Amino acid sequence: MILRLIQLTWTVRKNQSTNRQKIHRMWSKVMPIGKLDHSLALSTMNALDFGVVAADGACMANINSKMWEYLALNLSMLGIVHPGGSKDSLISAGNCGYVFPYDAESMLPVLETALSDFEDNKVKRASSEFIQQPCVKR
Repeated sequence: MILRLIQLTWTVRKNQSTNRQKIHRMWSKVMPIGKLDHSLALSTMNALDFGVVAADGACMANINSKMWEYLALNLSMLGIVHPGGSKDSLISAGNCGYVFPYDAESMLPVLETALSDFEDNKVKRASSEFIQQPCVKR
């Protein structure tokens, strides 16, 4: 559902004649799930097309547990993260997703690439070797 919303939003962005009310109606159907136990949360994550990670510039060194869970589930990540920060470094080093800049205009080509890769069944995912290597600086 979220991927369809992103695709529809992208279509509206590129083609202003698309009905914006349709997007509003679809987004209004996205509801928070609420608190889930960990196994149910993981099974819900496992059904995602992409894992979404976002951080502001103040959290450059933080890597949250959600990223590790996405890696373990072999999900491709969409990261709106600080350039050069730890999340950016992890996604880039593992080739396991798409890093978006904070600027909305600059996000569009990255989103287009991610959606095209998804449609071609070629999204970026971490290799099992990358996931299993220890977290030490070489």
